[in-house]
This record gives sequence, C-alpha cells and structure tokens, in this order.
Amino acid sequence: MRHAALLTALTLLLTVCTKQRATTPSSPLKDADYIAAQAFAEERDWEMAHVHLTRTLRRWPKFARGHLLAAQLLHKQGKPHAALKAAYLAQKYLHQRSPLQCRLFNQIGQLQGLLGNTEAAMKAFSRALLLNPKLAEAYNNMGILWSTKNKIGRALKQFRLAIKVDPNFGMAYANIGMILVAHKKVKEGMVYLDKAVKKSPKEVDVWLKRALARKLSQNYAGALLDLQVAAKLSPNVPNIYVEMGNVRLRMRNEKGAIKAYNQAIKVDPSSVNAWYSLGVAYGIQKRYQEALGAFQKTLQLKPKYVDALVNMAGIQLQMKRYRRANASIDAALKLNPNHPSGHLIRGNVLFAQGKVQEAIAAYSESIKKFPKDVRGYYIRAELYRRTKAYEKALEDCNKAIELNPRAVGGFWVRMQVFIGMKAYVRAYHDARYLQSIGVNLNPEMLKDLEAKARSTAK
Repeated sequence: MRHAALLTALTLLLTVCTKQRATTPSSPLKDADYIAAQAFAEERDWEMAHVHLTRTLRRWPKFARGHLLAAQLLHKQGKPHAALKAAYLAQKYLHQRSPLQCRLFNQIGQLQGLLGNTEAAMKAFSRALLLNPKLAEAYNNMGILWSTKNKIGRALKQFRLAIKVDPNFGMAYANIGMILVAHKKVKEGMVYLDKAVKKSPKEVDVWLKRALARKLSQNYAGALLDLQVAAKLSPNVPNIYVEMGNVRLRMRNEKGAIKAYNQAIKVDPSSVNAWYSLGVAYGIQKRYQEALGAFQKTLQLKPKYVDALVNMAGIQLQMKRYRRANASIDAALKLNPNHPSGHLIRGNVLFAQGKVQEAIAAYSESIKKFPKDVRGYYIRAELYRRTKAYEKALEDCNKAIELNPRAVGGFWVRMQVFIGMKAYVRAYHDARYLQSIGVNLNPEMLKDLEAKARSTAK
C-alpha cells in the first residue's frame, strides 16, 4: 500500500512538474524535481531519484542540500568516488553554521572509509561528532570502520556509544548482534538483532542483518521471513531477492532460488549478483545451457569477474566443451593466479581429456597454493589410484582426512585404494564408516567387500 500511495503521489507531483518548470520557483526546496528526487529516494529508487536531482542541480548549481543528497544517492548506487565529489561540492556551498554540517561530515566519513582512507574517515566522523555529540549515526559508522579493521573491541565501544545517545537507534543493536554471531555467541547476538528490528522496524538493513545471522545459524525459514519483510519495505532492491535465492539454495530449493534470482533481474537487469547466482542455480539443476547463458550475461556486465569464469569453465566441462573450458580457466587464472578453485577445475578438465599427468600437475599446483584445501589431496589421490601409484594415493587420502576427519572424498578414495592393494579389511572399515555418516554404498559391493575382508582375516 505504501508503495502504491507513493507512486500515486509522484504521478500527481510530476503532472505539476511540467507546469512548474515554465516558471522557476523561488527556492530549490520548492523545485518539483527536488521534491520528486526525495520521494524516489524514500522509495529507495536511487537511479530515478538521481535523474530528478540532476535536473534540479542544473537549475540550482550552488544548492548545497541538493549536492548532499546527490552524495547519498551516488553512495547507494555504489559510486563512492562520484559521491565524494558531490559531498565536497555540498561542503563548498553549505553555510558554516548550517545544522547539516554534521551530517555532511558523517557522509564524507562513510565515503572515505569505503575508499580505504581510514584516517580521513576518522577525522570526518570526529568532526561530525564535534558539531553534534548526539549524532548516533556517526558513532555507528565509526564502529563499522573499526570492525572492517578487525578492531572488534573499539567497534563495540562505538556501537554502544550510539545506543547511549539514541537508545532507539536500531542499526547499532544490529551491528553488535552481527559481531556476536560471527564470534559464535549466537544466542546473545540474536537478542541484539531482535532488539534492532523492534527499535527500527522500518529500517531495511536491520531486517537484512537479522536474516544473514539466521542464515548463518541455519535458521533458513526465519531468514526468509526477514527477507520478505525487507522486500515489502524496499521492493526495488535486487540484492534482497538475491539473498532470498541464496537462502533457498541452502534449503536445496533450486526452483525457488531461480524464481528469486529472476525477480532480482526483473527489478534490475544489470544486477551482476543476480545473473551470477542464477548461473550457479541452473548449474546445480544440470540445466547447463541456461547456466552458460547466465554466466555469459554476468561477464558482459563485469568482464573480469573471476568466479563467473571459473564456474563457466565447470559448466563447459560438464558439456564436454573442453577447449572452451580451458580458455575460460586460462582467462580466470590470468586475472587471479591464486583462485581457490581455478587449478582444481583446470585439473578436472585435463583429467576429462585423459591427460592424467598434466592433471596431477594442476592438482599439485592447487595443493601448493592451498595446502589446507582437502579437495586437492583426494582428487589427486584418485588419479594416483588410477595409475596404480597406491602409496602416493594413500598418502594424499590420509592428509585429506588429517585436515578434515569427516572428508567423505578422502575416505571414499582411500577405500578404493585399499581395494586396489587388496587390503580388504581396511577397505571394509572405511566402507562401514562412510555408511555410518549417511553415504549410500552399493549393497552388492559392500557385501562382496565384507566377504573378502572375512576371508582375508582368517
């Protein structure tokens, strides 16, 4: 209802716009485009808000409040450099005694922080608080900045100061809650997140943070409920629907995830996250052609998106397009030679082509770069097993199990290695363990292995 009412108001307002433009209003605050920009900003339609605000600023180039709003809109659109430029224009034209000075410095601090200029950000936040010691948002932003530097104690202090000056500032509660959840204090963290949504029920970000915390604690149904509230508050934010899709993927509901990702794309056809996630979901469903199309669209929007190239190589491998898969993984590793899955995928492609020794070399490179990633060990072990290099295979399996005592791949390949070595008792022991943790084994194979183990033991 809120969305429909606002659109109706905007329709009436924009009908008046054409009449007002014929005669310039006496103040930019009464400018029809500025009023429209504020309305679209309230609806979180940053792009349309910026379109109207740009028209106002053409007529009123020294309108400090307009430049400040432009900084906020550009910030929301992920354009921190342009936003900072707008903020400095606001600073240039804003009266020194204006009550907006504190909010301007707070905005500058946020942007400097995003750009990695920690010292400049801290100075701006300090200036904002000097002008208004009760500006809870500035304390909160200082806390966020400290948390990005992993200075958790300092971050918590700032969030608590925000609550002290404004007990109803929900974002500070949400940020404390997220820190506690991240540090395994889930129950205590959720108390703060519950307070956040009670204190600021119309603030989208508090619902998103609680949804993320619920997802991390595997409360997927609760996470979806929070995301649905967020979507009602801000129906034009694509990442809300992307996160809905991510939660549904965790619930193994690929169909629901795909529906959510498509909704995100409907809201914003240029959403890189939505196209990429859609490709992942199609890949899980083995709808390889559609997955390939989604990753290609992702790369059109963001040509240097390494994860998209790696996943596209994986899809091309499944489609047996080995030459294209090699080209995709080469492009990915050129951009990021240390991608955690890049060398593994290269090994998989080479293995599928029957190039066993080259595949082993690729897995060895992966292990060299990521010695704690169990996948490299048990996949290389499988190749050693196939070439009957059993001792090397056994060494890799044991390393995988040492790193992760529940590494299914390590136990599975080691069972096969023991069978190849005719060590049936040890193979049967691994088979029973796999069965105990829910891995489905062929009953005939298990029965035959049990018989061989008993025969050997006699």
